[in-house]
Amino acid sequence: MHRVARASIIVSVIFTAVLTFQIFISVDEAQPAGTHTTFTIDHVDSPKKSAALRAIDESASRLHINIFKIQAGTTNSFQTRTLYAFIGDRDSLSRSGGYSYPIFSTQSQRTTITPADRITTEDLRGVYATSADHSQMTSILADLRKAGISADDSTATGLEIFVYALGPANLGAAFVIVYVALALALAYSGTTNRKAHAIKSLHGYGRAPILGAELGSAGATFGLGLAALLLVGTPVLWAVTRFHQVWRFAGFLGTGLGVLALLTAVLVTVLGGVATLRHRIPEVLKGERAPLADGVLAAATQVIVLAVVLASISGAMWRIEAVSRTSRELSRWSQMPPAYALRLSTASTHDDDLRDAPALTSIISRMDRQGTVLMTGYKGGELANGGDGTTPPGPEGSNSMIVNPKYLGVQPVLGTDGHRIRNIATARNGFTLLVPASYQGDVGALLATYTKYFKEYSCLLGAPKSTPPCAPHGRVIRTAAGQQLFTFKGTDPSPAEDQERTSLTDPVLAVVSPSSGLIGPMEYLSYTSLNSVLFFDADDLEQQLTRAGIRGHFQGIDNAADAVTETLAASRLEQRMDVFGISLGLVVLILATMVSAAVYCDRRRRTSFVQLLHGYGFTRRHGPLLAGDLGLAVLTATATMMIGGMHLPRDLAAAAILVAAQVSVAALFVRVYETRSRADFIKRP
Repeated sequence: MHRVARASIIVSVIFTAVLTFQIFISVDEAQPAGTHTTFTIDHVDSPKKSAALRAIDESASRLHINIFKIQAGTTNSFQTRTLYAFIGDRDSLSRSGGYSYPIFSTQSQRTTITPADRITTEDLRGVYATSADHSQMTSILADLRKAGISADDSTATGLEIFVYALGPANLGAAFVIVYVALALALAYSGTTNRKAHAIKSLHGYGRAPILGAELGSAGATFGLGLAALLLVGTPVLWAVTRFHQVWRFAGFLGTGLGVLALLTAVLVTVLGGVATLRHRIPEVLKGERAPLADGVLAAATQVIVLAVVLASISGAMWRIEAVSRTSRELSRWSQMPPAYALRLSTASTHDDDLRDAPALTSIISRMDRQGTVLMTGYKGGELANGGDGTTPPGPEGSNSMIVNPKYLGVQPVLGTDGHRIRNIATARNGFTLLVPASYQGDVGALLATYTKYFKEYSCLLGAPKSTPPCAPHGRVIRTAAGQQLFTFKGTDPSPAEDQERTSLTDPVLAVVSPSSGLIGPMEYLSYTSLNSVLFFDADDLEQQLTRAGIRGHFQGIDNAADAVTETLAASRLEQRMDVFGISLGLVVLILATMVSAAVYCDRRRRTSFVQLLHGYGFTRRHGPLLAGDLGLAVLTATATMMIGGMHLPRDLAAAAILVAAQVSVAALFVRVYETRSRADFIKRP
């Protein structure tokens, strides 16, 4: 077996282990240790919460299983969770770690297990994990229906978890590249071994022994990769996980490596064995030309890998910009009191929103009077995804925000006289429009746009029927040009590149107090769901939500600065995988280009030599190859950029560099091949 194929197998083994590790983190989130299935409660008709809890507990006891309600943590809700346990099988609970959850890695959610009788304000709707098998799941759902609880089996399939796991670790590009490279390397290995196979056939070896030798060589290499993985991976696994859930992880790893072994065997059989044995012995021994199929496979690999690498480079550059921007803005959070974002429950329905939004609005209004809430309504999120930000200024414009008076106390805004604007009070139906001096449009028309927005849309959202109609009236204050204002965004539980803009230059600000009545309850709920409402007193917020009876509508009160830190950590993990995926992709792209050039040189061996004797220059002899490589690369890059909606100037430069490098590698390889093979051209037909 060719050394390139051996290296590809070993790399595939190691990458499969890394991929399995990331998949297992996702498995642990979806299916905690000691559980096998999940169900989701979407509606509870029980007259009392205690009756519903008792029904779940009785089902667990009757079936001799454990049921865990998966509840997001009350703080840092996307990184912590609580499992409320309904225990029907204490032995099973003990085997999986008891009430001390075996957290797999630092990337995993921090998990706490507590008895179900500690459920108080938590919403009973949501996801439950169980130790039941699929046959017992039917009994659980039947028990719940009898108790007036509507639930469905929501156990995730292996494919769903696999696809989800590729995202957070940014492993999609590397996944495609590694296994495409494995196929190409094994095909190339089979081509290089054609003569050896022919000689064995000449000495009486049948196809089965020859194929068995190839599979044995691949198996030995696979075993070498496993040995390296065991030697290096074991101490790394201990350092990262302290061997928590090690046997459960070992089962997943064994499955992943088993699938890889089967894939390798199939590829060796089809690409490196059977296809090679179809060649006739005399032609092979005389130097039969390389199979055209190898060239087609190499060209296809070039297309796939070039597209993946270009997309990865584009994503990596955008990620670098986003991380740099978010890192700069992180210092802004340290300069202000701790702020908290209120996360909505994923189990809530539209009816819940309509019912609870007025109570939330009352809480926001009360805390606004106390100066402990900040609102920065910004809906220009397309900028986070590469938009050009050309939406005209307005209530939902890309360079506009709707804020409460507290914003001016936290973010300095200067008037045209150079003095800071403070203490803007807005009475019932009143608002103040801060328009930068750089705005060249009709200020009166802009004010009318906001007035119409508040009157015909905003104040009506979720407002009770008894609420009197609003009659907005605003005033305009001009602000100094050239100001960059903080949006207080970046607190979503997602990487930095998926966040909204954290700063705007010369935005239009509409200053609106909750007491003005110009923003309806559902609009405040919408702003809260978009993390546009931040609170400065988490304890007071917790108490007010509980007193209002709507605490279960929200899953967590998260520290905003901590959320930004988590955002940066997620992006930096993706950046590490960017480096790995792009580096690997470049190596495979070079390999595919060399294989394609090798097939070309082998098939045109005689023609090229004759043209050389007749004085044809290098470009004239090999122009078709170089033009073909260039055309294929340009088409691939163009299609990738069009489909991906990439940033044209920056990504065009990256594509040009990649295309030029690919054509240069092909030309260099052909030059070296010709130089080293001229003597052979004369000797061989």
